[in-house]
Amino acid sequence: MNRSETLGKRTNSRSDSLKLPISIITVVRNDPDGLGRTLDSYLAQDRTGSEILVFDGNSNDGTMDVARSYGEAIDLLHSAQDGGIFDAMNRAVERATGDWILFMNAGDCFAAKDVLARVYPELKRTDAEILYGDVFLSFEAGTFLRRAGKPTDLWKGMICSHQSAIVRKDLLQRFPFDLNFALSADYRFFVESYCNGARFSYLEFPISIFSVGGISSQKFSSAFRETMKIRKEFALLTPRRRLYLLFYRGYTMLAGFIKSILPLSVLRAVFAGKYKT
Repeated sequence: MNRSETLGKRTNSRSDSLKLPISIITVVRNDPDGLGRTLDSYLAQDRTGSEILVFDGNSNDGTMDVARSYGEAIDLLHSAQDGGIFDAMNRAVERATGDWILFMNAGDCFAAKDVLARVYPELKRTDAEILYGDVFLSFEAGTFLRRAGKPTDLWKGMICSHQSAIVRKDLLQRFPFDLNFALSADYRFFVESYCNGARFSYLEFPISIFSVGGISSQKFSSAFRETMKIRKEFALLTPRRRLYLLFYRGYTMLAGFIKSILPLSVLRAVFAGKYKT
């Protein structure tokens, strides 16, 4: 059933004109357990300078029941049909009151209880438009730290997870997620921002925990084609880079097959060696 519903603290007592340093946006559809983990992680933070918006894509299971159970801990709860995750993220940006946006979608969690407390002072002193940090990748074999890369390496792919990037709202409004890229619109946003002179600043601590196995990892080939199209659009490809990326694609597909047949004990050793601690 297609329905639209808007609830939350802001509908009762707060104006959309009230400005806060940072808005946390959580997009969800049919993932009550993941939503609960994300909201619990947010509630453990210092929330004095933040708000959280939950945008539900018209879930038909118990997701909205979970969301409603948090009451006014959620500043804005909106449920309606959307055009997918990036469409919902674009819509949520327009309702956010913060000068900065952090997307922490259902299932994503903060890396520690003091993340926002450490972020607030960074927002006040930076002249950058994108602050980004490290991410913990959660596999079945364990959880491992992945260090963020440099903006100059965007031709290789994402330098951080979008869950570990805090972005100025006006930049997201200037370069909204392109819905023609169902799997890689976040990558295109970072590339487009960088190629248009956006300033990046690296925070030397982990921001988020991301459970590997999401939509992009399940549809690797489609995502690869999208990212190659983006690289071509922004003139990031040279013959040498193209060769590197094609080799990396083959390597990744082979590595994925090998990992699927290895026991967890071996995988833990592999991941511990690959990701920095």
